[in-house]
Amino acid sequence: MGAPSIQVNDLYFAFGVQSGVLEKIYIEFPVNNVIEEGKEKQKSGSSWVHEPRAREIEEVMLLIASGLSISANKKINIEFGSRVIEWIENGLGNESDSREIGSPMFLRSILVGVIEKQHDPAFTFFIRGADDALSHRFIEAYYNFYFFIEYLYGSGKFKTKKIINEFLVSEELGEALDSVIKDEVLATVASKDFIKMLKGASHEEIYSHIVSTRGGLQHPKKVGPKIWHPEKQYDYLNEATFLHLVCLNIAMKRYYSVAFSERVESAYKNVMHCLHRKSKIHIVTK
Repeated sequence: MGAPSIQVNDLYFAFGVQSGVLEKIYIEFPVNNVIEEGKEKQKSGSSWVHEPRAREIEEVMLLIASGLSISANKKINIEFGSRVIEWIENGLGNESDSREIGSPMFLRSILVGVIEKQHDPAFTFFIRGADDALSHRFIEAYYNFYFFIEYLYGSGKFKTKKIINEFLVSEELGEALDSVIKDEVLATVASKDFIKMLKGASHEEIYSHIVSTRGGLQHPKKVGPKIWHPEKQYDYLNEATFLHLVCLNIAMKRYYSVAFSERVESAYKNVMHCLHRKSKIHIVTK
């Protein structure tokens, strides 16, 4: 029996697992015999080779990485740029092995990637921010979390007053704010003074603080009230941690609304049925 694998529509996935760690993802799919001019190309040594469906597969892989990263609350790297291409005549003849196919969220991440095929860049901002925060790079984390909310709710505005107004319009952002401020988790990672400030402030005042912090970081200076040092990351622990929790609240709701959608749920149940029967896993989505 081969590596754990699953086929969804015409994409066949196999997983290279070493000592319980996922090291490689193999994707096999059919292509037309004649490759039209203008298709995607990939650099191979000193020449370029045609690579059909490259952008489609990249979107699938980005979504899979997003699902795994959001579930783990840390960056899961899938090195799509270092992929190796192999042309196989009369391929797709492998039998799917249903052994130890993975955790429920791993399966859903695969299904979301194949079914949706449209990766939301906001997830990448969040994942990079989470990775920065876990590595105690709080300044870089703050930037990525700010980009997350600016991308989703800023409507292209960047001047202080205008972007605060855009933030105020969003019910989703406001609800995430309230949820995090009420959550006891915040008290375990932020200072008492910072939490007191949040609880006594309106949404507008909190957004003003968020945008002002972004502005201070964006324009470093030698003198003035907003001097900061790139090596003093812990000076931004409170702000970065608070924004991390707000973005996590939003990212999980947004991703899970897709991961547990009717289409994904139907495909997931079919996978579970195949696993229970230990049969070949081949799912066709609508």
